[in-house]
Amino acid sequence: MHLPCGKFRPVFSRIDAYEKVTGKAVYADDISLPNMLYAKQVYSEHPHAKILKIDTSEAKKLKGVIDIITAEECPGSKTFGQIEKDFYILAYGKVRCMGDVIAVAAAENKEAASAAAKLIKVEYEPLKPVLNPFEALKSDSPKVHDDKAGNVVHSYKIRHGNAEKIFSANEKVFEAEFQTQYVEHAYLEPESCVAISNPDDTITVYGCMQHPFTTRKFVSAFLGLPLNKVQIIQTTVGGAFGGKDDTISAICARAALLALRTKKPVKITLTREESIRESYKRHPFNIKLKMAVDDSNKISALQSDFLIDGGPYCSVSPFVIWRPTVQCTGPYLAQNVKCDSTVVYSNNPLCGAMRGFGTPQYNFAVESFMDIVAGKIGLDPVKFRRLNFFKQGDITHTGQKLIGHEISISQVVNETLAKFGWDEKFKKCSRGNSADGKFYGVGMSCSYRGVSLGAEGNDICAAIINIQPDGSVILEVGVAENGQGLKTACRRQCSS
Repeated sequence: MHLPCGKFRPVFSRIDAYEKVTGKAVYADDISLPNMLYAKQVYSEHPHAKILKIDTSEAKKLKGVIDIITAEECPGSKTFGQIEKDFYILAYGKVRCMGDVIAVAAAENKEAASAAAKLIKVEYEPLKPVLNPFEALKSDSPKVHDDKAGNVVHSYKIRHGNAEKIFSANEKVFEAEFQTQYVEHAYLEPESCVAISNPDDTITVYGCMQHPFTTRKFVSAFLGLPLNKVQIIQTTVGGAFGGKDDTISAICARAALLALRTKKPVKITLTREESIRESYKRHPFNIKLKMAVDDSNKISALQSDFLIDGGPYCSVSPFVIWRPTVQCTGPYLAQNVKCDSTVVYSNNPLCGAMRGFGTPQYNFAVESFMDIVAGKIGLDPVKFRRLNFFKQGDITHTGQKLIGHEISISQVVNETLAKFGWDEKFKKCSRGNSADGKFYGVGMSCSYRGVSLGAEGNDICAAIINIQPDGSVILEVGVAENGQGLKTACRRQCSS
């Protein structure tokens, strides 16, 4: 991203706000080029089925239809993925969810592309689907991927101290189960891209991807081209929240193949229905928690078991369960910890990155459990938390010593609740009792969340600062503006 930093606007203003509110910002679907083709994708009719035959003959006869691709036309790798290369950019052999794309038709106009997509006939042999993560674990469950030993994508185990021994010797032991649901990102702008085949046999793709470097790898692998022949340009992103990574990368790869074959620009823009159907979701969690509390109301042991439905492909699921595994105690000290986390394949919607990356689901469970346990032992939930908060110098269940920075959670909670008026408002809580059918309640929760990538990888970025003869500055950074205010932050740094 090139960012001219001279003649900047006031620091309190987002520098991209004017373009967006006046409609001058260019989104992927705004791009229109001479001789551009429009492409329409054909989705699976089954969550799990063998593909017996794909008949495109009638669709190809339709006026205006220029090309149709299936996995058979892929010149490179049919699969790709950031961790596990099990994601089929075009379904091959069988379909694994209703969001799988089987074919893509490119035509001179949208109407012809849509009509062609409807004429593509697919013969299936339906297979028994895996629709429940608990069923996915059974030995006799159908396998989502035939080349895998089973349906487990990834799992982690943590043992710190001896939680089982504490539970067997303690009378104050509490248990609870929690479930969270799928969540759709619901960004205002659905996935969209335009691919261009250049005269020098390189490919340029404009799109609303939030990770251009990931998209470049997807396109390169699918086309069988070296990275230096693939250029990715991010357009203005109309919302992402973690959701414009794998899905949009696959869409860009399909458009790029069509552009390479037809030597014409090709646009793919999903409808809202198609976006919801194909895009990955926030992972649903199934969580079991068990806690022992000693005579001073300190957490003496915590056991956490959670099972996650990842859908048909790995995506970033191992990272999504890694975070709550290493943060399974919440921001509280537990001397004995047992944690087992597992993510499985299923034929449900694909799951991937969403803001918080696994932490929101687990944080909901831990904080709800803290309230439940506090109620069971007859203690104010805030007081119970204060007794167990991490303190300076504590060692977490993964062996991290909390030094080098200030552990300020107690101070933050105290100041926040004082301004909120917690003590007085909490006294008014109905606690399930109401004489007139009206209930009054307040709540609070705390979050334990790491910064940077951690075990997911190294945080690396470079910048070029170019000072011009007139004193203005050009800043070049390899980071994407996804709506988080990157451009504004970078310009502020240039102005300071």
